[in-house]
Amino acid sequence: IFDQTKQESARALPSAALAPDQPMPAQVDGLPAGINPCVHVSGLSTMPASEWPEDFHQGVTKLRQRFLDEGNADFRRHEVFGVLKDGDLVRFLIARGGNVDLAAKMLKEALNWRSRRMPYWLLTDPGSDVFQAFLAQSRTGKLLTRGRDLLGRGLIIMDNTVENSCNEPETMRWLAYNLQATRASCAAGVDKVCVIMNLEDFSLFKQSSLSVTRETLQMLQVVFPETLGTAICWQPPAYFMTFFGLVKHLIDEKTYSKVVMLRGDSSPGTEIDRRMTSFFGTGWRETTGLGLPRAEKAYSEKFGREIPCARGFCHATYWQEVQERDLERASSADGPPWPTSQAEALDKTRWDGAYPGYWAANLS
Repeated sequence: IFDQTKQESARALPSAALAPDQPMPAQVDGLPAGINPCVHVSGLSTMPASEWPEDFHQGVTKLRQRFLDEGNADFRRHEVFGVLKDGDLVRFLIARGGNVDLAAKMLKEALNWRSRRMPYWLLTDPGSDVFQAFLAQSRTGKLLTRGRDLLGRGLIIMDNTVENSCNEPETMRWLAYNLQATRASCAAGVDKVCVIMNLEDFSLFKQSSLSVTRETLQMLQVVFPETLGTAICWQPPAYFMTFFGLVKHLIDEKTYSKVVMLRGDSSPGTEIDRRMTSFFGTGWRETTGLGLPRAEKAYSEKFGREIPCARGFCHATYWQEVQERDLERASSADGPPWPTSQAEALDKTRWDGAYPGYWAANLS
C-alpha cells in the first residue's frame, strides 16, 4: 500500500548510512518523498534556545515556572535524571501547538508514566537485575536499536511476531529502554527516530494485548513527544488494516501523518525499493535486516517453543553492541549513580517495583 500522492521526486542521497560518529550535515542534497526536515528530522530541541521563536522561548519558561510554583513532586523527582531541560520541555509545547495549558497537561501525564516505570536504566553492570531482565528480553530480536538512516535518525526495528515473553510490563520497559537508546543514537542536530514495524508475519493470534498497544502509543505520543520521525509498516497483510482500524482512534493526527505503509514487490528497481533506498541507501536490506534470513532460533515463553528470531539477528553480536553503547552513554550522562535518595526518587504508591537491586545500587 504505497501512497501514490507522496511519490514526488527527490534528489539522490548518498548510498551508505551515516557513520556512528558523523554529525548530520547542515544541508542535505535531497530528502525522501514526503519528508519535512522540521517535522521528520530535526526540531527546536536541537537548536540553541536563543534561536527559538519568542513564543516558544517564553512558553518553556512559563511551563517550567508553573510546575515549580505548584511544587509538583513529579517534576522535582525526575528533574534530577536530566529529562526536564529546556530542550525536553519544548517538545511538549511543539506537540501541543505552543499552548502552555495543553503542554502542561501532557507533561503531567508523561511524568506520571515516568513515576510508574522509572525508565532510567543503563546496562553497565552485568550482575544487575535490570541487565539480566533485558538480556532475557533481547533473545529473539523483537526490538532492535540498529544504527541510523540516511537522515541521521536513530533506527529502531520492531517485530512482535517473535515475542518471547509473557510478562507485558517487562516488555514495555524493554521498549522504553530501546526508544531512549535509539534517540541517543541520533546524529548531532537530529532529534527524531525512524521506526520500522516488520509486519510480514503479522497475525491477530500473535498480536499483543490492547494494553500493550495503548502503552506503546502513549510512549510514542506523550512520554517521548516529537521523537517519532517516520514509522514504516513493512509488508502488512491485507487483514492488518482491520486491526489498524480498531486502534486508529488511539493515534493522534500528527503521528498518523508519519506512518508509511509499504506492501508489495520490493525487488530492485521497484517503487518500494526506491522508497527504502531513499531512507537507508542501496544497502537497505542489510542495514535494516529486512532482506536477511531468520538465521537464529530462541525459546519463546509466549509460544511455548523455539521460534525463528528477527531477520538478520545475531544475539551475541547485538548484545555486545548494546553493552558497548551503554558504557558510552553512561560516560556522557549524569548517572548512574544519581545524586538523590530512594525516598526522593521512588514514589512507592506508583512505582511498578521493577529492578530494586539496580535502584539500591544507584541511589543514595
